Amino acid sequence: MDINQQLQPVVTSLLDSLKGSIEAELRSKISDEVVKAIANTEVSAIVERIITNRLNERVAEFNIEDKSRQRLEQTLTQITNQLNTSLAQSANEQVSKEVTRRVNQTDFNAMVAGVVEGKINSLVQTGAFGRASIDHSSVNFHGFKFSGDMIDGGIVKNFGSTGIDDRATQVQMTLLDQAVAFEKAIWTPSAIIKGKLTVEGDLVVLGDIDSSSKAANTLADMAVAKIKNDTKLLDLHTTTILDSIGKNGIDLKRITQDGRDIVNGNQLGYHITDSNLQRVGMLRDLQTQGEAVLSDTLYVTARRVGVNTIEPSSTFVVWDEEVELVIAKRSKDTGYIGMPRYQRLVLGANNKDNLVLNTDGSVEIENLRVGNTPMSSATTIPDYNAITGTIVWNENPGIGGAVGWICLGDARWGKFGKIE
Repeated sequence: MDINQQLQPVVTSLLDSLKGSIEAELRSKISDEVVKAIANTEVSAIVERIITNRLNERVAEFNIEDKSRQRLEQTLTQITNQLNTSLAQSANEQVSKEVTRRVNQTDFNAMVAGVVEGKINSLVQTGAFGRASIDHSSVNFHGFKFSGDMIDGGIVKNFGSTGIDDRATQVQMTLLDQAVAFEKAIWTPSAIIKGKLTVEGDLVVLGDIDSSSKAANTLADMAVAKIKNDTKLLDLHTTTILDSIGKNGIDLKRITQDGRDIVNGNQLGYHITDSNLQRVGMLRDLQTQGEAVLSDTLYVTARRVGVNTIEPSSTFVVWDEEVELVIAKRSKDTGYIGMPRYQRLVLGANNKDNLVLNTDGSVEIENLRVGNTPMSSATTIPDYNAITGTIVWNENPGIGGAVGWICLGDARWGKFGKIE
């Protein structure tokens, strides 16, 4: 809240009080001035003159002897009333003019400002403002500085500063001339203690110990010296370690040799070139030099691959019991797939013997199709439905007979090629 709003009622009260005082003072002064003006005026002479003139006028108009006493009294009463009215009107006009003059000459703003300023100064100096009459939000604290030297005694609750955040509900730290006493645990990300550290109780270290520190080296030297000097302890530890290795094995993530990894997680060092591995998992990349045998089935050597044989006679050889099939180069720009021994070769699909290569070099084809024209052979003219253009060669030719038959559609067949 603005301080102007807080002071507004006070100023209004002062102005009302000042207004009443000014009005009373003005009425008093005006009354004095009116009295002085009337006193300085020769009222008696004026009244006497007016009465004389009016009486003369009335006497000239009336015959006193002919009028009654009552008429004279009425006339005098009217004259008196007119005189009072004239005097009152004259007095009011003079009072009005004097008030206007005095008001025009008076600086009410300066007068009010002086009275308000004096009243406020009096209130400020005497502390006359009511208790809790000014809200703290109405006070401008800009530039206000509060020194810590002004604080003496008492307890500061919810204390906070740039470097302190007090959330304790009871005493946690006591400052003494000899030491600082802490009532509960101490948490700190790091601590530097210059001097002697004495621990009454257990020492629990949840983190690592810097191996390069002097304390770590001292502990290590002490342990080594203790083991060296105590042969029974050394034998006991050696036996225990060997028993544990024999029972539980060694669980190491990394094993090195001359600074190079032998085992690092699930990786085997690349410099390990000679081993007698009996079993490995899925190999993503396998490169070998010399002979290689896989499952006693696949044999690989320089420029030779054999299946079910360790003595391949050609580039690629497949043995199935007594049958041998080879794939090799026949001559320049010519390959060869065949049987090097006295054996037939059958090429088929759908478990059928589509093409038979005989040992004498002949080729047997059960069902031959040239383009869209089927070809076969028979001893007599066919009598079945076939594709138009189907050719059936005559297996029993003779003089005057046909070389073969050709289908003319459905089951109609015609001879072609007369044998002479």
